[in-house]
Amino acid sequence: MRHLHKINPYIRINVLALVFLIFIISQMHAVFGQAAPTSTTGNVYYVATTGSDSNPGTITAPFRTIQKAADVVSSGDMVLVMPGTYNNPVTTNKHGTASARIRFVSQQKWGAKIQTAGVPYIWTNKADYVNIEGFDISGDGKIGILNYASHTQVLGNHVHHLGRADCGDWGTGDMGAAIDTAGSGATSPRDATDNDIIGNLVHDHSYNCPRVSGISGAHGIYHGYGSGIISNNIVYRVMSYGFHLYHHPYNTDIVNNIAFNNRAAGFIVGSDGGVGSTVHDIYVANNIFYDNDWVGIAVYGLGSGSSNIRFNNNLLYGNSQGYGFNYGGSPDLVTISGDVLADPQFVNYQPDGSGDYHLKPTSPAIDKGIAFTKISEDFDGVQRPVGSAYDIGAYEYGGTATTQTTGNTYYISPTGSDSNPGTSASPWKTFAFTIPKLKAGDTLILKDGTYNAHGVFAGRRISPANHDAQL
Repeated sequence: MRHLHKINPYIRINVLALVFLIFIISQMHAVFGQAAPTSTTGNVYYVATTGSDSNPGTITAPFRTIQKAADVVSSGDMVLVMPGTYNNPVTTNKHGTASARIRFVSQQKWGAKIQTAGVPYIWTNKADYVNIEGFDISGDGKIGILNYASHTQVLGNHVHHLGRADCGDWGTGDMGAAIDTAGSGATSPRDATDNDIIGNLVHDHSYNCPRVSGISGAHGIYHGYGSGIISNNIVYRVMSYGFHLYHHPYNTDIVNNIAFNNRAAGFIVGSDGGVGSTVHDIYVANNIFYDNDWVGIAVYGLGSGSSNIRFNNNLLYGNSQGYGFNYGGSPDLVTISGDVLADPQFVNYQPDGSGDYHLKPTSPAIDKGIAFTKISEDFDGVQRPVGSAYDIGAYEYGGTATTQTTGNTYYISPTGSDSNPGTSASPWKTFAFTIPKLKAGDTLILKDGTYNAHGVFAGRRISPANHDAQL
């Protein structure tokens, strides 16, 4: 018999000791549902401003720095970073795998704030199969998130107010980018594979700095090498380009983004002309490029060997002109169709980012997009499409974010198996496997036995099956 209304004192004490974690996974699903992050298969480590790097990184004895967690993780692990301000830069060197990614997650969306001073790079990733999810990143550095690896997911971060007050370039000859896919120097030429940048808010990078001859300006999202998806991002008030694809990008989808009030183009794609640095299979669709100081879309220096650059169903308005072209080769390198050349009718457009960039019901962007099934949700987590077709921009009009208030009931037992379906007859076994599976509103029932409390509880009502479940 189950006694959900009777929790013995031992259970109550231990559950209450972990009850603040009830919030975690519901927050993670709400923030990252658009990108469907991989479940954790390994250990869960914790970082808090009240912690110490001499601690073991448990929920009751967390690390103090994200770097300490980055130094001890292995494939399949997750690092949960509690709200607070962290002033140290981060370098991630430990690789995950395709089936066991390493995830760094802000427990509360934008609650873990990484604010550095005196360093050019705030977060540098050099490892494959790593996720960076939900952080607030700012400082005088020139790059907020610098990725040298492959199979990386940069999801739901707020990267903003970057660059030195004196507009210096750190002696590097360029002003950087908020998020930069720089490729791996282990290959010649440089290359990368399968890097996704999804659902990020990027703004205010060296916006008021003057252009200096011989120094490249600051950009919002820079994708220099390889393949990936860039979707549901909002970029504004950067010194140069909102979205910049250059050097050797290929097999890249840039879909359902917004770029406004940037000091050059909303989007540019081009090649540096180096050996092997062709640009091919670039798909740019369903984006809004609005009120940028130069053009909405620019194509520059594609060169010999480049091919298949497609622009479909983008909205361009309020820029100095729609497209800018300067490239070698045949004009059929680029195809354009389905453009909307009209005011997007944001709910409340403000060029400084203080407005509301959802669509009015009269917006010409509604139902004028093209289907893109690789990403099923918008910036808010609304399922696409709501109407007869996809909308243009980062927000789908008329939908509601996918939240779950009353959910399923699952079971866990020390004698269960994580390959089970989590039912009463076939329960799961470990918290590390179970908790990332839950959604907001779900109930987890603990069957009899002794449990390892190093697991993570998050966002759910936790009930023992009877008096003999112990944590």
